[in-house]
Amino acid sequence: MSNGRTKYLWIGMILIHFCFLLYQGFEGGYFLVDSEDYIQASKNLWEKQSLYSAEMDEGNLYEGNFSRRPPLYPAFLLPAYILNESWIIGLILQNLISLLSIGLFLKIYQLLYPDKNIPYLLIACLFFYPAQFIYANLIMSESLFQLLLTASLFYLLKGEKEDSKKYFLLHACCLAAALLTKPVLYLFIPVHALYFLFRGVRKRKSYFFLTALIPLIVLFSYSWRNYLQTDYLHVSSVQNINLLQYPVTYILSQEMEVEKADSLIDHFHVEARKKESFKEEQKYWSEKNREVLFRYPGTFIKLQVRGMLNFFLDPGRFDVYHFFGIKASAGEGLMATFGKDGYRGIWNYLARQPLGILFLLFGVLLINGIKFLGLLAFPFQKEIPLRSRLYIWLPVIYLAAVTGVMGASRFSLPVFFFLLLMLVPFIEKLHSLYLKIRSQ
Repeated sequence: MSNGRTKYLWIGMILIHFCFLLYQGFEGGYFLVDSEDYIQASKNLWEKQSLYSAEMDEGNLYEGNFSRRPPLYPAFLLPAYILNESWIIGLILQNLISLLSIGLFLKIYQLLYPDKNIPYLLIACLFFYPAQFIYANLIMSESLFQLLLTASLFYLLKGEKEDSKKYFLLHACCLAAALLTKPVLYLFIPVHALYFLFRGVRKRKSYFFLTALIPLIVLFSYSWRNYLQTDYLHVSSVQNINLLQYPVTYILSQEMEVEKADSLIDHFHVEARKKESFKEEQKYWSEKNREVLFRYPGTFIKLQVRGMLNFFLDPGRFDVYHFFGIKASAGEGLMATFGKDGYRGIWNYLARQPLGILFLLFGVLLINGIKFLGLLAFPFQKEIPLRSRLYIWLPVIYLAAVTGVMGASRFSLPVFFFLLLMLVPFIEKLHSLYLKIRSQ
């Protein structure tokens, strides 16, 4: 890898992170809707040794708030909370985390492509990805989650290369920590465990068993903790409400008149509030969500595929508008429009937006399209070992699938560097094709 390219890459990354941090320091717009949950959980963790993610009114506690947010990010925010709620300290730490993730990406690049300079197009992808800099400067867990997933990949590939117990165990610990940052990995962990248990039996190496069991034990321990708090075995209380707010709401909006769909959703909420316990409420939500999903499977599949495409292609309009305080045109937001009207709705929506922002978002969309093509081609790049290809490709597909209908730039941020790593062979193929055409 060229030291010159790496040097200028680092200079650029540090400057951009600093500028975004400086802007946020003056503007103070640190928060999204979910930020309040993390702040309250951090406050209660410090003051009452509880992860309750709302104000603790002792006479009116909602059990779902005990398991709404996992512990690692609220713990990460503790220094900022303790120092008189100086959230800028949390943002400084997150910018350092973002830069550390870039450093890990470069180390993984050296592992996979030791004799190749980092392509200029890949450097452009790093610079033209606003979400990397925006979420490092919001009170949100995405940057920490990205670091842990990137570290887990680095240690896994390092373990494969050196057949090292230490690196496999570090991989397992990073994956477990990622689960305790965002519970979205709860379906991935059992598959990961089965794979490494199989390798442990086949290779007769005890550290493969530990690699399998560490994240699995953390998953079941955290779920059991939630059971003790709520009398309901689950990983996160947001799971059912997310299903209701996105796939179920979007499906009903497409299958019936909007007023009727809204009325039905309101009815679900009213009935849920009548339940005597959190456990009964969650069972009710689960039943109603399944009922809608199975009643309209075709619509669900269409929305799921469309959402997965958006996971890869979304240029992050919401992120840019929120961070820079740009007022959107009147009407519903882009994601609501997308959920109801699809890509036709997106084009109609974008036609009403500021021209300068459209050029920026179009550039990001173009790069996202190239990354998507790299993702599709990567499984067939036989110069990279099959196991390494699967380690990089499968977590990306998994996250795209589980976020599904909600697919947006924010959800792809944690695997941004996975996508860049997959792009390298595709860039080489494009370059070879260009040289061939030019020579003719």
